[in-house]
Amino acid sequence: MDIRIQRGWMYNRMLGRDFNPEWLVGVNQFIEFAKSNIQSLGSRQIRCPCRKCKNKRYADYEEVHAHVLANGFVADYWYWTCHGEVQPYNLNTNIRASSSDHIMEDEEDNRYEDVVYDAMRGGSFDCTVEILDAAQRPLYEGCNTQSELSLALQLMALKADYNMTHGCFNRMTQIMKTLPPTKENLVPNDFYKAKKLVAKLGLSSTKIDCCENGCMLYYKEDQHLTKCKFCKFERFKSSKSGRDTRTGKLVPHNF
Repeated sequence: MDIRIQRGWMYNRMLGRDFNPEWLVGVNQFIEFAKSNIQSLGSRQIRCPCRKCKNKRYADYEEVHAHVLANGFVADYWYWTCHGEVQPYNLNTNIRASSSDHIMEDEEDNRYEDVVYDAMRGGSFDCTVEILDAAQRPLYEGCNTQSELSLALQLMALKADYNMTHGCFNRMTQIMKTLPPTKENLVPNDFYKAKKLVAKLGLSSTKIDCCENGCMLYYKEDQHLTKCKFCKFERFKSSKSGRDTRTGKLVPHNF
């Protein structure tokens, strides 16, 4: 059955002046589905798919439930990919196109959050709201390319790749802090602050390739890609010896 028919209730919220009973039942089913996919991680935090939050912020089940009741679902969220559902690959092109706006917008943010969730599954650290928030908190209001955690990870990777001294690292972040918006940006103040945030992941020493332009991580199903799926920058370059070497940066899982 076409998913738009099967889940047509999602965008049929009101019946006259009252909530549509079918919609209320569906919302409860959605919450239960989301809970079943996150409980194994020992967390009560799930993404809020309401029209205001647009799957960008986390909240507990009750708050998400209230938000969806008040605001309805974000447009075209037919497949609950931000809540553990796998989207089939043989979808109608129109469905793919219509739902791509909110899915692709969050895709690379999800990569950094995936790192967090993988650490949680491995039992390497207790689930904390702080680290999850850092993974999805924009670097500054309106920024959709970096989160507080993603920047900290990339800065720590730069330090490791280029043997940067603590003093050099601190000077670099001090300069970045002066860039607008100066008051609101979440650039770490210094090496200590960045290390403290990243250390909360408690991850192993595995390293992950990152696009030279910072567009994406070569992680999970993307780990075998040879070029960035966003900017198309090649992951490797051929040296004179004929060997392929990385063009991008490595994101270490410990520092």
